[in-house]
Amino acid sequence: MAGSRTLSWMERDVLARPQRAYVGDDAMLVPLEAHEELIELYQASQDAHGLEAAIAREWPRISAHLPPSALIVAKGTEGHLLAPHGFARIDELLYYLLDPLPALEQHPSVRQAEARDLEALVALDRAAFPAAFQRSRQEMAVHLEVSMVRVVSQGERLIGFTILQPLGERYHLGAIGVHPARQNQGWGKILLADALATAHLAGAKAVGLTTQASNLSSRALYERFGMMATAAGPVWARIPSKAP
Repeated sequence: MAGSRTLSWMERDVLARPQRAYVGDDAMLVPLEAHEELIELYQASQDAHGLEAAIAREWPRISAHLPPSALIVAKGTEGHLLAPHGFARIDELLYYLLDPLPALEQHPSVRQAEARDLEALVALDRAAFPAAFQRSRQEMAVHLEVSMVRVVSQGERLIGFTILQPLGERYHLGAIGVHPARQNQGWGKILLADALATAHLAGAKAVGLTTQASNLSSRALYERFGMMATAAGPVWARIPSKAP
């Protein structure tokens, strides 16, 4: 392994959950026993042929650390390089942007999340999103520390949440999730409006988010708020093999 350095939250996540790995536009993340050389190649390489050769060379070592049920997600145009290793194109991503951001008011039923909400947030995230788009417990814990996480409850139970990430004047809405049993009841609209208001109050000039092209209900919601979409690339995944 290369010299010591600070681990990102994604790397800490893989240490904690070795059955999970991530490939993104700025990183290829696999179990640390295998990934050091490959992630550096991925980050630095401008040569698709060189990257393809590196993946082919390193994949046996990478896959040796992954059980058959491992889910690996690739986001970005390089995902096709993983097709020979069992990856399939599962969806397309769209980037929605609201610019300029209008002045809105936070909704009284939505509150800032607290550390005590962590386990409920993880459970809600798993109920609201497909496996390829779920956040790990480690990732959610980091969001509670560094992002604006807002939640709505009915009684003692969380039913919806948003994750807003400050990125200069353009904030990123990293997630908007509603429990399946509470969908189609207007909560998504409430949560989105509250997130936009939270960003505006914090000084943001615009808000962007990424969603799957197949997520027609969410897309309709974003478009009702005036958000405009542009293509953001495909999503690839290695589909877990089924247990015998």
